[in-house]
Amino acid sequence: MALARQHQRQRRSAYPWSIQCLLLPPPIFPTPSKAVPDSPSPFPRYGHTLSATTTASGELYLFGGLVRETAHNDLYIFSAHDLSATLVETCGETPSPRVGHASAFVSSVLIVWGGETNANPLFDRSEQHDDALYLLNLVSREWMRVVMRAVLYLLDAMVTLLLWSASNFRLRRTGR
Repeated sequence: MALARQHQRQRRSAYPWSIQCLLLPPPIFPTPSKAVPDSPSPFPRYGHTLSATTTASGELYLFGGLVRETAHNDLYIFSAHDLSATLVETCGETPSPRVGHASAFVSSVLIVWGGETNANPLFDRSEQHDDALYLLNLVSREWMRVVMRAVLYLLDAMVTLLLWSASNFRLRRTGR
């Protein structure tokens, strides 16, 4: 009976993010000369990306998306430990504001690819999509745009390696 009460207490104490108060500490700037009291709220927004996994310190990265009908290219760090969202200023070849893009967190790099860069439907649709690949070094907070020719060669090499690995695996399993 005591175990059932303890289990019920544990279930009640776990609240979703929407019920908890989100803390908004001051933004993180590369140069501490800028003074802003608190980070602006990242919500409401849609068409953004949020890293699927946390860092070792329990952080998630939110990039871009549509806020009040305007595409953004801002970066927020969400802390799963203290339920805070902090705006982060970055430098380098920053991706243009976008919505509907993809991102992934790998080691100390945030990868951003594609997306619609012009949310206004009145503009030429052929100029709206960006197929560029951007890498953000999370330590230096510097963006780098990757030349697509290099990415295509890398993808070609990866596909070749996967096909070779798969054929060798099949040969080993069948005993040939």
